[in-house]
Amino acid sequence: MGGASVGVNQSRLDINGSADLDGSLRVILSPGYSPNPSDVFVILTNKPAQMGTFKCLSGIYLLGENKHLNVQYSPAGVALLTVAAPDPDRVPLSIHAEQGGFLVCWPEEFTGWLLQHTLTLSPPDWHPQPLTDTSRLYGPATNAESYYRLSKP
Repeated sequence: MGGASVGVNQSRLDINGSADLDGSLRVILSPGYSPNPSDVFVILTNKPAQMGTFKCLSGIYLLGENKHLNVQYSPAGVALLTVAAPDPDRVPLSIHAEQGGFLVCWPEEFTGWLLQHTLTLSPPDWHPQPLTDTSRLYGPATNAESYYRLSKP
């Protein structure tokens, strides 16, 4: 994304029919581009309506700029609103139920973090969680309780 002109420096997906959002949204800004607070970018339009939300979000935290992109869902589509806000002091960690398992994810822009897991919280015994992706983990459903956290090594 490099500006507000659709088809020139911003992409938009226009759907005629229902849209079922159930995946990831990754925003990539053009080199040197930084949106201004209150800039709005419509990234998806659809008729009759969209359902669901994106589970994993990346590229919406403009780290070091004290602003980020809010994802706004409406029956007519999805937009990104630039807001002035301090950088997060914690990494947003999302956990979602998936068919036959679960998904743990966090924004890709938070680099250098280590996902850890433990089977108990009293006392916790944290271990590094092997990953095949830098910012997400798909796991199978089990009967065992597991707890996850991000840690900065």
